[in-house]
Amino acid sequence: MKVLRESMYALKSLGITTMLKRNRYLQFFPDFFLEFIFGKLLNSEYAEIALAGHAEAARTEIRALADGF
Repeated sequence: MKVLRESMYALKSLGITTMLKRNRYLQFFPDFFLEFIFGKLLNSEYAEIALAGHAEAARTEIRALADGF
């Protein structure tokens, strides 16, 4: 979770705001709390379905990028 927080600060220092405003509160929670919450979320059926869809889309996008080079 430290990496998430550091990434958010680095992007902010560069003037880049890529994160949804509703997710910016994550930088204020302690690491142990975020690890617990994300651990519960990622071990759920919801995450399994959502990540499968994301992985399938990423496969197509990566293939398109590779073909472009």
